[in-house]
Amino acid sequence: MPSDLNKTYTLAEILKQRAKDGSTMPLIDVLSGRYPLLEEGYWTQANGDTIHEFSQIATESYGAAVRLNEGTPATAVVTKTVQEELMLLEDRMWIDTRQLEISPNAIQFRIQKEQQHLKGLIKSFHYTFFSKKDPTGKQWGIKSLDMSQIDGLGARYNKLADDSVVSLGGSGSNLNSIWIVKWGPDAVSLLYPRNVGKTLRIQDLMIQPMHDSNGNRFEAVMTKFSWYFGLMIADPRCVKRLCNISNSGANAFDGSGTNGEEKLIDLVEALPGGDTSNVAIYVGPKVMAQIRKRINSKSNLYFAPANVWGREMITFQDIPVVRVDALRDDETAIA
Repeated sequence: MPSDLNKTYTLAEILKQRAKDGSTMPLIDVLSGRYPLLEEGYWTQANGDTIHEFSQIATESYGAAVRLNEGTPATAVVTKTVQEELMLLEDRMWIDTRQLEISPNAIQFRIQKEQQHLKGLIKSFHYTFFSKKDPTGKQWGIKSLDMSQIDGLGARYNKLADDSVVSLGGSGSNLNSIWIVKWGPDAVSLLYPRNVGKTLRIQDLMIQPMHDSNGNRFEAVMTKFSWYFGLMIADPRCVKRLCNISNSGANAFDGSGTNGEEKLIDLVEALPGGDTSNVAIYVGPKVMAQIRKRINSKSNLYFAPANVWGREMITFQDIPVVRVDALRDDETAIA
């Protein structure tokens, strides 16, 4: 039975609660598609307009062995208070009114363009979550480089550390990572603002005056897109990274010199309690190709197809394996 990811609090479901008039239905239609993190990610409402304050687990309590007529020492589960900021992602679209006038179906044309812009925001959201560069070379998800952003997973798990970040041995650049994420309120959550209406909006700014490169005026319909989101990690042990994966050779995931599957098993078993419920594995296109080659070899027992979320997907010992295009092979070796 594959990991039973909780889908109650997907972003599309949250928006439906405030969009009963159907005004955001084109937006919901896009979000209801098969997009990583939006389809299976757990969403938590922030307790502030632009921040969320929560307790993060630091150490656990284990009790003590005592004898009769001896007192019991007091212990406590140690937590620390963490504040996470929410990031505002915006985009703006304009269409010359004359272009709409000659369109066979002006309304449908505009809706299609809005949906395309929204899909672009989703890609930027993915780049932010994993701290990746987009195809233009722009870095996302590293707050120290851009104070308007938040730290993604790549910025938080960027050093080899015991059972959280493990290397497959690749060196140089053009390397890949595999991410394991356990979703839930006590694990990893995505944040949306306290004011739900500010979560994700498509605003029709009506007809606005525009100017061409020569300063001549014309009119255009304008649409503004805005998305507030954040990342909360209540238990740092609920994120694992297998890094330094080469595209080919001994240090590739399907390489002969290392056993990527066994390292992946070690990381899965390092999750709190070894509990794989609500867990997903995220890979990029190059690693997914290596996984499919492992399946094609007919000698692999780790990966298998299974019905997840109503369709057939690849799983790793019953854990869904999700391909994310944002996980490009552009990483340098992590030490």
